[in-house]
Amino acid sequence: MRIPEVKINEIRNSTNIIDVIHNHVALKKRGKNFIGLCPFHQEKTPSFTVSEDKQIFHCFGCGKGGDVFKFLMSYKNISFIEAVQEIAEHAGIKLSFANESVSQEQTEQELLYEINVFAAKYFSNNLLISNDGEIARQYFKKRNIKASTQKTFGLGYAKPEWQDLVSLLTDNNFDLKKAEALGLIDRKTEGGYYDKFRGRVIFPIFSANGRVIAFGGRVFEADKNTAKYLNSQESIIYSKRKSLYGLYHSKDEIRRMDRAILVEGYMDLISLFQNGVKNVVASSGTSLTDEQVQLLSRFTHNIIVLFDADSAGQKAALRSIEILLKQNFEVKVVSLPEGEDPDSYIHKFGKDDFDSLVSKSKNFLEFQTEQFNKSGMLNEP
Repeated sequence: MRIPEVKINEIRNSTNIIDVIHNHVALKKRGKNFIGLCPFHQEKTPSFTVSEDKQIFHCFGCGKGGDVFKFLMSYKNISFIEAVQEIAEHAGIKLSFANESVSQEQTEQELLYEINVFAAKYFSNNLLISNDGEIARQYFKKRNIKASTQKTFGLGYAKPEWQDLVSLLTDNNFDLKKAEALGLIDRKTEGGYYDKFRGRVIFPIFSANGRVIAFGGRVFEADKNTAKYLNSQESIIYSKRKSLYGLYHSKDEIRRMDRAILVEGYMDLISLFQNGVKNVVASSGTSLTDEQVQLLSRFTHNIIVLFDADSAGQKAALRSIEILLKQNFEVKVVSLPEGEDPDSYIHKFGKDDFDSLVSKSKNFLEFQTEQFNKSGMLNEP
């Protein structure tokens, strides 16, 4: 998908960068320019400057700068074409596409997105309609995940065969080196390629704008010789530390409620969402990062941390709280009963009980003190 340069210039010239940035950053006029707190790094004194005359932005603190497209790409973690499309829609300009040359990076990104979309459809079809997918359908049935929810989140199934996806990619003339760069396939030592995701249920990972950027795969049963989870490697369209699972599906509800619930895993989020708790995001089993918090801050600064009741989950909650507080979030914590996680709790007790539990959430100081007490750190020497 390519946009002619003349159309890109038309879209750029029809938009005032001040109007676009002001939707995301509080700006104040100072002389000819506008200033505000930089959205790309933490600061107390404004160093973020926008020039209406030059139609560019620049931060003297972190060095980020560029035109209106660059701002949206950096702020929303989207591709160049997505940024152009958003500005065009904002300006009421109808886009036309052509085979004119675009930058190598833009072309590369779009080709990777196309491969991921193809793979996502392949995994989904395996789950929903193939005979081989019965094992995965039974797995989700046992986990109380409805077919409609499976479709909403694009859930899928990777067959156990070693070259099923490789063959389909080849038959459809996709570049296997690019599929390798995405972590969908890998090279054999003797030559050729094999499928990396095999015999797993699949969780596509979407950008905040709804593009498939990566995949997570889970085995059906724990096996000491096989990793429980397998995730896509990082690529030019996917950075794990900049992505929040489920944000694409939940962002409108988070913005409406001005509050997000943070959980750890895919199934925690999916089960809550299916049961009507739709202001939820997941850190995908990784420690929360500054970049993830910055991404979430576009939608709310109020968060409830809801991690597993085990010691690992509680330690992860404490680490997450520190990062959230650094970025000026109002943080509360929900403590689940021993042995429960959000997935098991919502299925066992239902939404009303869950809402009641959330209403009793503690502020971070109460939670921290409770954890210190449990660990004996507050005991008299």
